[in-house]
Amino acid sequence: MAESTKKKRGRPPKKSAADKEAERMEKETSAKTAVDYQSRMDTQLLRVTSKENPFRHSLNKRKESWCLIAVEMTDHFKGETFDDRRCRERVKVLMKARRIDSEKKVTGVGSLVLSEVDTLLNSLIEQEDFTTNNASAEKEKEEQSKVLVQTIQKDALATIKKRTVLINGMC
Repeated sequence: MAESTKKKRGRPPKKSAADKEAERMEKETSAKTAVDYQSRMDTQLLRVTSKENPFRHSLNKRKESWCLIAVEMTDHFKGETFDDRRCRERVKVLMKARRIDSEKKVTGVGSLVLSEVDTLLNSLIEQEDFTTNNASAEKEKEEQSKVLVQTIQKDALATIKKRTVLINGMC
């Protein structure tokens, strides 16, 4: 009669210290690889974004720039799919984190050493702020010109009314 082997229920067999260490090292290595890959993607994204500079356009026309950035990123990282929204949102997250980090440095907390990523982010933040300030200045100029046009139209209408009153009074 053939003997059947039964699985024992309960705890799995204990692992040796070497097996545990090997698993821990494998997890650390995979985590480091993932972090390195993400940091390389972020650096490349910031390089491409800085080169393309989508902030030079008005808000309505930036989509084309973000699409070009996404295409270039997809070409650079085979196997990854990038779209304009993913690129834009990642850059926004990085810029927000950089602004917070730079505020900490102003208060005296944090290191003063700037990496390539920090430099690229500072450049992008300056470009965005410049565009935002110029857009608000242009809106102010538009509003001032509208007010000026309305004032001129009111003055012209008042002058026409005075002339018509004078002409009607002479006749």
